[in-house]
Amino acid sequence: MNPLHRFAAVILCLIAVATTASSCPSCFGQAQGPLIDGMNKAILAMIGITGFVLTGFVALFVSIGRKTKQHDADALATASNTEQGAS
Repeated sequence: MNPLHRFAAVILCLIAVATTASSCPSCFGQAQGPLIDGMNKAILAMIGITGFVLTGFVALFVSIGRKTKQHDADALATASNTEQGAS
């Protein structure tokens, strides 16, 4: 069996199995039940974790920005004090 026939056979098997494969009840329209409640809670948990991590990144960059601004202000003050002391 050459590779093309093997590939065609695999595709035909996947198409035949696809009709018997079923999705979850929420995709079929069942909007109530413990499975749907658990799935909704899992989705909210994943959104919450993602939001927490993204908030941490924002806080990190804001902190770095503030420290950089403060460092630049301190360096400018030191430079101006050095110039005044030399003159």
